[in-house]
Amino acid sequence: MAAPISPAEEKVLRNLWTKGPQTASRAGADPITVLRLLDQSLIAELPAASPKAKPRIGLTDRGRQVASELLPARPKTIDLFRAIVALREEVRALRAMLVRDRASEAPAVWDGAGGASPPEPAAARPVDLSREIRDAVEELGRRERLGGLVPLPALRKYLAHLGVARDELDAALLAAERAYDIDLKVANDRSAVQDGSEGIMVEGRGLLYFVVAR
Repeated sequence: MAAPISPAEEKVLRNLWTKGPQTASRAGADPITVLRLLDQSLIAELPAASPKAKPRIGLTDRGRQVASELLPARPKTIDLFRAIVALREEVRALRAMLVRDRASEAPAVWDGAGGASPPEPAAARPVDLSREIRDAVEELGRRERLGGLVPLPALRKYLAHLGVARDELDAALLAAERAYDIDLKVANDRSAVQDGSEGIMVEGRGLLYFVVAR
């Protein structure tokens, strides 16, 4: 795992990215920072232009890649938003990868004829839907600032990467409510909600449209 980039190291990388190779002092790098960046292969020492000139440091290919992804020294709201969106997509990709890995590690099943049947495909492997639902509700509520009420359409979209059928997800939502993990709230005015078809119609209760974490 790559070492975290400190603020002092970020400053040096930004200076080299915007101004090109410089001496360590002009880049704002103290000796310890230079050693850390060299150790991470983010910078390289360059020969002096003349015998009297001081040696310079410059970005490596990896250093240029890291520097190009750094936020500005004084980030604007849009810069922070883009960074959050990028991180969200990385988390989603990692979660999907973990689901696939769990499926690929499934043990072979005896088929009764001296052989083993292949593992079930990833989409057919059991998923801890209760946990996925709780995590998704908490994440959406925190990220979207929904005041605790997460609309079912947003939750379905967030969990779409699991490849779970709608009926199975609906059953898991109702089971999670019975287990007191979540609450399902009725849309009092069905005409005021978008994508009402994404809710769960329950006789005697109405259209369950909002999910609340307990």
